[in-house]
Amino acid sequence: MYDIAIIGGGIVGLATGVKILQSRPDLKIVILEKEYLERKSFLFDFKIIVKTFTNVLFSKGVSH
Repeated sequence: MYDIAIIGGGIVGLATGVKILQSRPDLKIVILEKEYLERKSFLFDFKIIVKTFTNVLFSKGVSH
């Protein structure tokens, strides 16, 4: 079960997820992206999204 569902895994959706987790790390968030759910390469794409989200969350290679 998740506390928050974000619809849309684009830049705004991911940034929203990051901000929420920075202010409330106790919450569980799921990000849903229609384009990735419809593709046959979902698992590969999901790994890319997770890696990107993790890099943004921990500011690895991300300059502000």
